[in-house]
Amino acid sequence: MSVAWEMWQRGDFLVPHLNGRPYPHKPPLLFWLIYLGWGVLGVNEWWPRLVPSIFGLASVFLTAKLAKMLWPDKKDVALMSSFVLMGFFVWAAFCTVVMFDLILSFFALVTIIGGVYIIREERVRGILLMGVGIGLGILSKGPVIFVHALPVLLLYPWWERKGGLIGIRSTAKYFCLAIMLGVGISLLWVVPAAIRGGEGYRSAILWGQTVHRVASSFAHKRPWWWYLPWLPLLTCPWILFLPSWRGFFHNTTGGTNTGFRFCISWILPSLIVFSLVSGKQIYYLLPMLPPVALLIAWSLSTQSSCERHAVLAFAFFMGLIGTVFVLSPIYLKGPRFHGMQTSGHAWGIILLGVAAALLVLRGRSVFKRVVAVFLATIILLCVGETITVRAIGPAYDLKEVASIIKTYEDQGRPIAHSGKYHGQFHFLARLKRPFKIINDSQIDSWLKDHPQGRVIAYYRHLPESAPARLLYSQPYRGRILVILGAQNQDKRMALHYVTAESSHACNTSTQLSYQTHYFLRRAAMNVSDIIKRYVTETPDSRIGSCGKGMDDSEIQVIDKNGNTLPQGGQGELCVRGTCVTLGYLNNPEATREAFDPKGWFHSGDIAYMDEDGYAYIVDRKKDMINVGREKVFPRPSCS
Repeated sequence: MSVAWEMWQRGDFLVPHLNGRPYPHKPPLLFWLIYLGWGVLGVNEWWPRLVPSIFGLASVFLTAKLAKMLWPDKKDVALMSSFVLMGFFVWAAFCTVVMFDLILSFFALVTIIGGVYIIREERVRGILLMGVGIGLGILSKGPVIFVHALPVLLLYPWWERKGGLIGIRSTAKYFCLAIMLGVGISLLWVVPAAIRGGEGYRSAILWGQTVHRVASSFAHKRPWWWYLPWLPLLTCPWILFLPSWRGFFHNTTGGTNTGFRFCISWILPSLIVFSLVSGKQIYYLLPMLPPVALLIAWSLSTQSSCERHAVLAFAFFMGLIGTVFVLSPIYLKGPRFHGMQTSGHAWGIILLGVAAALLVLRGRSVFKRVVAVFLATIILLCVGETITVRAIGPAYDLKEVASIIKTYEDQGRPIAHSGKYHGQFHFLARLKRPFKIINDSQIDSWLKDHPQGRVIAYYRHLPESAPARLLYSQPYRGRILVILGAQNQDKRMALHYVTAESSHACNTSTQLSYQTHYFLRRAAMNVSDIIKRYVTETPDSRIGSCGKGMDDSEIQVIDKNGNTLPQGGQGELCVRGTCVTLGYLNNPEATREAFDPKGWFHSGDIAYMDEDGYAYIVDRKKDMINVGREKVFPRPSCS
């Protein structure tokens, strides 16, 4: 989304940019669609996530349309293919992810439907659909559209054996016209973008993202057989639904069936080509799921009834996952799995209930069983995504650090990023300036040249000490994300922390090591400590005031409705910044009560601010108050 954000900022529709540099890794169609939605709805996070879902749903309707063309006498194939396609775990999961492959799947279907029209002598409609599908497919993810669409069309003499067809030469001629139209559509962007983007960008989009990716991928390089172990996951849950495959073994007309041969002509050549390509990812095969759905739907349509035991394998699979969730509080310990410890059993009971419902469902209708498996899959996916977000979400949540980086940009500080930058901050923080890209060995020298600057870096383990000053840290994708600033030997950081198990406070004004700082940031910090420490370092402190916020922090006074009060207005004092804790240790309930969604820590102090930003505490909102190093309760409390 950061590429679309920079397109929005720059107004440059030809050459996508990331971090101020041309971005040659993907064509611009997805970014154009996001830009268009923002132009109508305003800049937001939900529209980019909705775009793949729209194309995923539209692909379901195109798959049903293709089923009607291949099996005109079997209307139930079209209906069941819709539920089968949306019921694939992988397809439904990627409908919620901002990626290019569902858009590519849609235009692959458009291209193939257009080709079928050409084969069946509806030439004008076929050329237009096939040409538009190829052109927009190239603008979606590049020439890979040809791998998905052309093999099945070129093999049409094998799968289309009806009379009344035009000759092979004539068909090839119209195919060439459609391909020329598609390439022409793509060239409307490629030529001016290659000219404007410069030699490096031109080489990348014309060579690096096509031939080089096929011959020697610079990323995701895998062996030729890598896709084979993933095929069961791609076809799940239908691989566990017995009637999905029974039709292939009991129906003897498959070899002479046009639709059957059509799907084989689509799946096998594409799988072989992608196995030979060096770069491999599981989502590269998403455009192959529509023909798989058609095959499964055809197999189901050949069966007149379906017994309860047909869903036994899938029900057992769901029950097994449900049992794992129910028992999760027993074997998952530690704060990282707090969500599973508190709600895992509830989600598990839901899955066990769904598994039981599959087994007791009455009736022998095949379609009814298909719909039941589809609904169960959606429930399983929702539960799985909810649990996954709770379990590993904190390791990917960058909202807090993004807000801090935005504050730095607003302050005019130079910002550098150590290592390869993937655009994870620019849209999230709505940044307007690019980062300086450096490596780890350049951090110290860059901070010496930019004493007010900040560096974003990543470590496997925090070093005990370093010349750079650690300002922020959080777990991120198995590593530790840190923000570093130039060292200042005159300053000391005061921290005040408590744990969920103890109410004893501890203050320290020693210079902290990286690891000590990393640990103490997970304790709860008292706002008055943050402000008062600033007073000892500020020569113009005022009598009666607890001071301003420390460096890299901001304070505000709010009313009971959460509105910021003007100067002199009395309300609750709140603070936000790099010196504020991430929350109470092992106490998520207290963390949720103390922090609002925007990251402000509510201190419980009643205060007001003067015109220069100095805060004056006049009362306490909470029952507990800090007196020196002791906590005093105006009324009795339980220990």
